Amino acid sequence: MKTSKRKSAKKTEAFTFVRGSGNVFADLGLPDSSGLLVRSQLMDLIEREIRRRNLTQVAAAKKVGLSQGDISNITRGRVDRFSQERLMAVLRDLGADIEIRVIRRGADHVGTVTVRQPKRRPSTRERAA
Repeated sequence: MKTSKRKSAKKTEAFTFVRGSGNVFADLGLPDSSGLLVRSQLMDLIEREIRRRNLTQVAAAKKVGLSQGDISNITRGRVDRFSQERLMAVLRDLGADIEIRVIRRGADHVGTVTVRQPKRRPSTRERAA
């Protein structure tokens, strides 16, 4: 744990920094924190794909069969409004393949769910060089 002090004209305040677990929802003590994290990561991928394709929210909504308001809620991270399954369907409708992989661990290990960014493919120009 690190402590830093901020000096002001009147007093000194001490701040304590605590390393997070990697899941802000768990750090906040929210129920279903792993599910919330997965949904937020899926939403991030959806937003990135919409930006990568230079789609407006209206065009993205038409492509995936949602309203513009739903796309807005996704890009604003409203995790309480969508299931993991629905978010994966949106990614598929945007042309993404989704791969689920199970890794066996020891019997005393509690499993995790992780969403990973796809690796960036080299452009045609980069491959030719």
